[in-house]
Amino acid sequence: MTREELDARAAELGISTSPRWKDETVAEKIAEAEAEAEQTATDTTPEGTSDGPGPVQGAGEGAAPIKSSDPEQPPEGVLTVIGPRKGRWRAGRHFSPESVKIPLAELSDDEIAMLAGDPKLTLSGLPQD
Repeated sequence: MTREELDARAAELGISTSPRWKDETVAEKIAEAEAEAEQTATDTTPEGTSDGPGPVQGAGEGAAPIKSSDPEQPPEGVLTVIGPRKGRWRAGRHFSPESVKIPLAELSDDEIAMLAGDPKLTLSGLPQD
């Protein structure tokens, strides 16, 4: 894509750019916005409505706390996910710099693969194959 095309696509997605940014930086911002839009689209039912009364509930808010004897080591069967500073949606959940603990029983194999394959997320407690 040319810089003009990148800037036009960024504008379509509501991303403000700077002429000082490298083309690669603009392309990365576009890719992130498109991935988030795609994730949001997959978080809706076929009728186009959300599954609940509000945004998809992540494991952080409103979830039952998971207790561990060692705060540094999550209990067995729990995946701990840390997201980027700006936050990131994956597998129907929002991740930020604060760790989110998710019981593995609540995640499908596809969701685990989606989280593990995202380079912007830091995971611990993944099941060993």
